[in-house]
Amino acid sequence: MNDSNKKSGIDRIRDHSLAIEEQIRESQRRKEQQQFLDELGKRISIAREGRTFVEKGKYTDALQNFRRFLQITARASDVEIEDLRPDLFEKKNRESESLLVCSTLFDLIRILDPLDNPAANAERQLYHKLYIRFALGQKYQTFAAENIRKQIYYKGVKHKSEYLNTYNSVKYQKFCIVANWVFENKDPITLRNLRILRNKISHYIIGKKFIQFYYDKGPLILLIIRRLPFAKLILQKTLKQVAKRVSE
Repeated sequence: MNDSNKKSGIDRIRDHSLAIEEQIRESQRRKEQQQFLDELGKRISIAREGRTFVEKGKYTDALQNFRRFLQITARASDVEIEDLRPDLFEKKNRESESLLVCSTLFDLIRILDPLDNPAANAERQLYHKLYIRFALGQKYQTFAAENIRKQIYYKGVKHKSEYLNTYNSVKYQKFCIVANWVFENKDPITLRNLRILRNKISHYIIGKKFIQFYYDKGPLILLIIRRLPFAKLILQKTLKQVAKRVSE
């Protein structure tokens, strides 16, 4: 057998091995995809089971279920958990899906509140941020705010400042509903200056009409703009400029 035939034989063996390896990888991918689809179908049951664990005081089991629920939900939308937002869901299911996520986040916050270590603190603060995101502009916003308020004043919490920040962000403030969504209560100076502007324009007829219009249509405006790409970033820059002029 000459060298060219030997080389051809080696190439065939190598190609055959590579083909087998690719078949194995493809089989594994399909298996993992099927496992995910199975879990996706059980996603709501996983969240409900977590709620049952909470009621039984099995908080470790509840924590595992709620985390898994968020992981599946994020993967279904091809995002990380921290990037979850209501407009990722189909319009016809958006309200119910968002409410389920918001309720899950509330339970996660409560479970993690007694803990005080870097990992738990970072995870809990992420859930507070997501809770604000999933409550603002929703029909259940008042309900979401009331849940936080009751937890603070009737149940008692360890990390009260985190709860207060969340409550102040989601409690129903007609004039500030869009601004609170834009800044997530992280820019108190801008929010303060915008309130000063509101008070100034309230002395004029056209200003009063604008405020009344905003009171009536603010929630609807928020529902619309939060679905627009880059709306939050554009409004941040615009409102910061407006607020800056007020302070000058």
